[in-house]
Amino acid sequence: MLSHTNPVMIFKAFIVVDSSWYLTGLVAKIPPIVKPEEANIIALVQKNAPPTLILHGDNDKIVNVNTVRNFTRKMKAFGNNCTLIEYKNQPHGFFNYGRGNNENYYHTMSAIDSFLKKIDFLSPFPETYRRRNEQ
Repeated sequence: MLSHTNPVMIFKAFIVVDSSWYLTGLVAKIPPIVKPEEANIIALVQKNAPPTLILHGDNDKIVNVNTVRNFTRKMKAFGNNCTLIEYKNQPHGFFNYGRGNNENYYHTMSAIDSFLKKIDFLSPFPETYRRRNEQ
């Protein structure tokens, strides 16, 4: 079990926000909390970041997948555990429950579960499962 930090799961990652992001869609109606040039998570990457799983569609028109790839590369360059799972031809929010037949929703939930088990954050068998089957 991890003792020093909790893992991070990122869906539709806003890694870098540029000024064009504020000019599109509904976001244009929301005043920015920070200046776009200050909203660059890549610049904040350092050693000992929490284990991170990113689930991202490669056809995301809001957050370019190359930005997420750059973030992943920088995390790894600093020795951090960062896993990017790209979903082919999928748009922003592809995993939302109720989209299509929910295949992507269930796959992302399964990927999270597998990642958390891999880093020993979750037990492969929850306590309730063990108690029920030990009787």
